[in-house]
Amino acid sequence: MDDRIREHLNRQFHIGSFTVSGVWLLYLLGMTVLGIVIRGAFLPYVSQDYTGYWEKCVAEIHRYGGMASLSHDFYDYAPTFMYFLVFIEGLPFDPMISYKVAMCLLDVLLAVACGMLAGELTGSKEKGMATYGLVFLLPTVMANSALWCQCDVTYTLLIMLFLYNLIREKPLPAMIFYGLSFCLKLQTLFIFPALVVFWVHKKIKAEHFFTLPVLYVLSVLPAVFFGGCSFLDMLLVYVRQGSTDVWALTLSWPNIYQIIGPEALIQVYSGLGKCL
Repeated sequence: MDDRIREHLNRQFHIGSFTVSGVWLLYLLGMTVLGIVIRGAFLPYVSQDYTGYWEKCVAEIHRYGGMASLSHDFYDYAPTFMYFLVFIEGLPFDPMISYKVAMCLLDVLLAVACGMLAGELTGSKEKGMATYGLVFLLPTVMANSALWCQCDVTYTLLIMLFLYNLIREKPLPAMIFYGLSFCLKLQTLFIFPALVVFWVHKKIKAEHFFTLPVLYVLSVLPAVFFGGCSFLDMLLVYVRQGSTDVWALTLSWPNIYQIIGPEALIQVYSGLGKCL
């Protein structure tokens, strides 16, 4: 290898307080560019997720006029995400492309957050940078945002920031990130049992759990004041969400419901599930 090339690869570059060698900087740039190119190829694809749901939501927002549309019954997402749809509907671009580009930008932040988390857990900056590249190029991550036009990166990013702050022994910022995640998507509750474990081990205080209802109430206020929505309806949006498609208890996943029969006692199953 040419001495000048070796010298540049070993040279230390300073980006703010972050120091990285030439070879790792080349890796970060390469993985980022590759991820952007692949996502760019996905952007024009029109998925069923978009035509079946988001396109209709954007059309309703356009029909009723911005925030005022949120008082109409055409969505079952938390209002926090609907604010985002109101925003992209008002942009002078194709709403689908705007949606996908926004999610892809969050992919970058997700990869950074995962890299920070891995670096903190392992004590290795190199492992953190390697994680950044691997997460940014994960097929599921790229497909979710750029191909399927979905939004799982939003709450996943916040959960990663929750974990990062928690292991740095910053429980209040951690729970704020978790609370914001809950304001975006109900799937955040999948890791709620872990919070109970953290509380038992005194990593989280009982009062920190109040960040969830406080942040959620704050998140619905714009819909109430500017959208004319019912405060109670906004508080119960996740209950409504859990009441739709109750026939799809398993979505083809084999478990006890399939053995008993997905049609038998379906209302009992769904009711008990929501209570749990």
